[in-house]
Amino acid sequence: MRNLWEQLRHLLARRIRYKITRGGVLFTAAIMVVGAAAVFSGNNLLFLIVAAMMATLLVSGFVSRLCLAALELDFLVPEHVAAGRTVPARLYVRNQKWLMPSFSIRVARRAASAALPTSKGN
Repeated sequence: MRNLWEQLRHLLARRIRYKITRGGVLFTAAIMVVGAAAVFSGNNLLFLIVAAMMATLLVSGFVSRLCLAALELDFLVPEHVAAGRTVPARLYVRNQKWLMPSFSIRVARRAASAALPTSKGN
């Protein structure tokens, strides 16, 4: 059973990469607090509120995943690029979905990583 859980966790971690925001953490904490209050008090209305909050979280995840689906990225760089030089490039983003638009898409430059070797002194 543990091996199955590890495989599932590894598959989800590899396929789904979410950045959890402060609001998401606060909302999840609110779900936990209201859920604990529902269990300890036995109030059916609190169980209904917890169910609505969990459904909201689930639908939000599905919609955010759907917004990123079927996006096509074209990254165009010049034909000849010298190492260590800054060159202009263009990034084209196309939405291949015909029914649902993609919104709140942000494309940002990734910081230069230390993994890229630089040639100094040769």
